[in-house]
Amino acid sequence: MASQASRILIVGPAGLGAWVMAQPLLITLQKRYPGSDIDVLAADEHLPLLRCMPQISHIISLPEPLALGACYRLGLTLAERHYQRAYLLSDTLKSALIPYFANIPERTGWRGAMRYWLVNDIRLFSPRRYTHAMQRYMALAYEPGDPAGFADITTMPQPLITADAAKVGGESKRLVICADHVGNWSMTDYSTVASEAISRGWQLSLLSLGEAVEVDADVNVLLGIDNLAAMIEHMAAADAVVGSDQDLMPIAAAMGRPWLDTGATLALAGQRLHSTATKPHSIPSPTDVINALEPLNR
Repeated sequence: MASQASRILIVGPAGLGAWVMAQPLLITLQKRYPGSDIDVLAADEHLPLLRCMPQISHIISLPEPLALGACYRLGLTLAERHYQRAYLLSDTLKSALIPYFANIPERTGWRGAMRYWLVNDIRLFSPRRYTHAMQRYMALAYEPGDPAGFADITTMPQPLITADAAKVGGESKRLVICADHVGNWSMTDYSTVASEAISRGWQLSLLSLGEAVEVDADVNVLLGIDNLAAMIEHMAAADAVVGSDQDLMPIAAAMGRPWLDTGATLALAGQRLHSTATKPHSIPSPTDVINALEPLNR
């Protein structure tokens, strides 16, 4: 049921990819409370992604370090904005302090660490009922027990990230690799795909929030969270994205880019690439990935 406009504060999750999973909540709140301002409290390093979400009215920097005094001072500042609702997407104690100090009347979140008195609309999480992060965030938009809060991820609004692809030049097909140093693939696997793709005429962008992947070719290499804005532009220009980075791959999927998870662990919507040699939910080999890319390069 639609309600009157209000000011809403979202206390964001810690992970970059989790923000993509939280976007359906923002879309739903915008529909449930038409005309409302939806502000988000987030780490500065996440700003390039959040600027791609039209549902967000204002982005407020999360204090670093998140000490008690900083939470108190920011809460007093936010109290002047007269928010009516706050949604806590992190389960930590400190994430609940700022809305409490801001004197926001309705503070909704899952039960977390020792924060019963900080969250006055507290929810009990069931891992069997909410198997996906999007479900967990979406459920907070509805009253407990409302069937709409138990929606399958295929029926809820899907994340949609938009960015300017024109800033990334090139006329050939572009492959973006989102390398994850803790996944099932080795750096040698990523290097194999990169070299083979380039030999077949692909332009290549290598994105990594960690260390570099060594490739013996002309590659656009973007490393570290400080290059997030440029990474998003390269993903927007991609004809395909492969990798298993749980922060970058959700962004690519939300952009509608064809994608293939090299770790077989990500539950994402969008245009998943398939290879005849790759069984569902199995870890593909570099050869599988090259075969899956081949139809796009014709």
